[in-house]
Amino acid sequence: DGLCCGDETFERTLNQLENKFPFGSKRRQDFTFTGIHINQDENYNIHLNQTDYVLAIDPIHIERTRRKHEQMEVTEGERQSLRGIIGSLQYAATNTRPDLSSKLSFLQSSINSAKIENLMEANRLLHEAKRHHDVTITIKSIPPKQFRFMGFSDASFASVKKPDSHAGLIIVGTHQDISENKQCVISPISWGSRKIQKVVTS
Repeated sequence: DGLCCGDETFERTLNQLENKFPFGSKRRQDFTFTGIHINQDENYNIHLNQTDYVLAIDPIHIERTRRKHEQMEVTEGERQSLRGIIGSLQYAATNTRPDLSSKLSFLQSSINSAKIENLMEANRLLHEAKRHHDVTITIKSIPPKQFRFMGFSDASFASVKKPDSHAGLIIVGTHQDISENKQCVISPISWGSRKIQKVVTS
């Protein structure tokens, strides 16, 4: 499988390649690739979402009697289910859902010492992801020579309930006019949230 784009020179080269190695099928402008729906509009903006993918993720089944004991340790089967839902949400968070990254990072750090409350947190996060299933990342069309990268990062404070500090980062693409303090469109390119070694207390 391949996902690619380019100008007229690229198209000619791709046609030469296809003459030697025929492709099974090709999709353009509006298609789903590895669970990500991709659409390019008439202004060349590219829109990405994972609505169908997120809606298909199953929650963790928790027996009613166990839900009342939130501090009880999970069974190995439940831990595997937790890993599964985290992995599924991670794929969405990595590609189109930066809004899930922070809570998912906290969940990931709880796997080895997981309790019933963590299973319930995972189900709540999945519910949140499904409630906002239509969240879309838009890559704005900006001429290459006017394109600039910009990054933001921050760290959370440690607390009694969450003694670890987590760092968040987002890198966006924007127009060169941003350097002149003008309002510009931005396109989320890369983002993430993870536990850091240093603990930030204030």
